[in-house]
Amino acid sequence: MRRRLTAAALLAALSLALTACGTNAPAERIVLPDALRTSTTTVDGKPFDAATLAGKPALLWFYAPSCETCATHALRISAWADVRMGQLHVVGVADPGPDGELSRFISSTGATNFPHLADKGHVLRDRFKVDQADTYVLIDKNDSVAFRGNGTELSALGREIAKLAPAAGPAADE
Repeated sequence: MRRRLTAAALLAALSLALTACGTNAPAERIVLPDALRTSTTTVDGKPFDAATLAGKPALLWFYAPSCETCATHALRISAWADVRMGQLHVVGVADPGPDGELSRFISSTGATNFPHLADKGHVLRDRFKVDQADTYVLIDKNDSVAFRGNGTELSALGREIAKLAPAAGPAADE
């Protein structure tokens, strides 16, 4: 009798757990390793391994070295990378431009604490359907797009980041 009750209780718990799963399916799903699988390299020419992004939220910042607004936003992006180190991956994505333009942008803005990808031919930009500089794509730890927007929406982006990645220090960056 005890075995039947235990089995029935386990079956009921399993049924309840299974019916609760998947009720809030995301509208858009991008699997990071596939979406980033290209011959893309970092600005310094090293291969980029998208598998390093798995399991944690990732902020992809699509920018242009010639974008003045992007230069002003670099400080905030860098602060998010610092405050949420270990909780959030931050990756800059830009066309390398002529003669070291991208390297100069990174060093002049101080955005050196996260990787920057040299998106030759706009492969990643096209894959993520980005049509302008200073665009942000926030991907949750389950590889689904949680936020997509531009630099005019940094406050909303900050709130979404705070939900997905708890701050390691003072969260004055929202």
